[in-house]
Amino acid sequence: MSDAEKKPQTPAEDRFGAADVVRFALEKYTLGRSTDGSVFVTSTNPKDPRIAREVRGLRSEISRALWRERGLTVGRDTVGTAMETLYGLAEDAPVSKVYLRSAKLGPSIHVDLGDTSGRFVEVSPYGWTVRDPREEDDVTASRPIFRRTAAGNALPAPEEGGTRDDLRELLGLAEDDPRWKLAWGWLVASLFEDVPRPILWTLGPQGSGKSTRARMILNVVDPVDALGREPGRNERDDTTAASGRFLPSWDNIGNVSAATSDWLCRIVTGVEIGRRALYTDDDLRVSTLRRSGVATSIVLPFGLGPDALERLVLLELERVSEEDRRAESELWARFERLHGRILGALLDDVAGVLAHLHEARHAGHKLPRMADYALILHALDIHADEDDLDGYAAVYTRSVRGVLADRATSDPLTAALLKQVKSHGGEWTVGAEILLRAIEVDRPDDPRAAWPTSASSLSAALMKSHETLRAAGLEVERKRTKKGSSITLRAVETEDNDLDDAEDEVAGETPENVVTFAPRPLKIDAAPDVDEILGG
Repeated sequence: MSDAEKKPQTPAEDRFGAADVVRFALEKYTLGRSTDGSVFVTSTNPKDPRIAREVRGLRSEISRALWRERGLTVGRDTVGTAMETLYGLAEDAPVSKVYLRSAKLGPSIHVDLGDTSGRFVEVSPYGWTVRDPREEDDVTASRPIFRRTAAGNALPAPEEGGTRDDLRELLGLAEDDPRWKLAWGWLVASLFEDVPRPILWTLGPQGSGKSTRARMILNVVDPVDALGREPGRNERDDTTAASGRFLPSWDNIGNVSAATSDWLCRIVTGVEIGRRALYTDDDLRVSTLRRSGVATSIVLPFGLGPDALERLVLLELERVSEEDRRAESELWARFERLHGRILGALLDDVAGVLAHLHEARHAGHKLPRMADYALILHALDIHADEDDLDGYAAVYTRSVRGVLADRATSDPLTAALLKQVKSHGGEWTVGAEILLRAIEVDRPDDPRAAWPTSASSLSAALMKSHETLRAAGLEVERKRTKKGSSITLRAVETEDNDLDDAEDEVAGETPENVVTFAPRPLKIDAAPDVDEILGG
């Protein structure tokens, strides 16, 4: 027997070390770094979905691939060393932005359908096209890198021939109902991930269908089985949950603290999130989270500050009568049948916005706080041939102004300030201490009511409520002079009310010249038969 025959054989797994695992992984995956410094991989096969995968999530996948393709098993320590090496190699990888569900690339928007095929929709100013990487040549350079989370569900392929009415009639809203334009405008803008977009907030009593309608609107672009829990218990958990969804949701919100109100503002405009980088103790990865979303409540929580109110699209619903009520299962069956058509109609309007956005930017419109969102609505007005006075942008602007005015006129501090301004002929310049003593007679009896207790807290309250006060017809200006600081309260005209009307509303009176708006009752059965819509 030869020496070679006497030498014991080494098991294959012992000969396949960490370096071999790294080489095997690099044959299957391309390393990359996201703009926030995270390490990810994508498939080297151009026919596969271009989906970012975290390196740490590859352990089991690489082990399965080694067994299936080479009949090898590799120890945990070997795979772990290979993962750490891949992280090191990724330091030289190109930096790419990774998107969740929607990506704005130049003049186009790409929407990930979320299915296993990797199909996505490319929306341009000229229309939209469903692209399938399995049926095209190498399109890697022309498509974004998406990421997916366990919270995401797949969208149906959009269909041509749908109209806005497909969704409107399911929601039971009339074509001329301002709430319909608020809802559809929000949906169109929701896919513009590169700009801040407000939160769609539905409220109404029990039996108003607020949660069902909110979820139906949300599911057009980001399907969920149920809306999420209310925020406010733990900000870190809230942020983690929000980062996992393209459009997070919060159902049946009760109370909102000042901290939660500020958090909602930050996620709409963008908040930085820091986390420790893997395999390091002191390297911090910083990412920016910016989200729109959907929320529901019975009433609008008073804890929402003025900044938060300006970042909402508010849909006020009333209770559905027994004769108009429909089974929820029937509604969802209709929605599932129409979902592809609704998505197609939505993408038609997104394409229209892209075609007219430049024109809207140079039209000289006066813009509210959410300026980029309002520009999208102005572009939608041009595309849909809507009148400037009653289009999507105008309805949104009036809604925000109305929410701010309602909040201001229900506030006892605003009532007291309006009373003082009226007694001084419409304008009063005064020191904070004197103003505080002047309004003290109107302090509410409820000890829980927010009320300034010092000159500095009064000044802070006036600055924080600047926009809501203006919506109620009161402008606040603070000046510093050599003799000290002063506050000027000035009555201003608004489109919705004048000073006398605002004060009367605060006092609980309705002026004779004010017309109150009663929303049109929602009728769920206003939707035509789905079989008729689909032609049988």
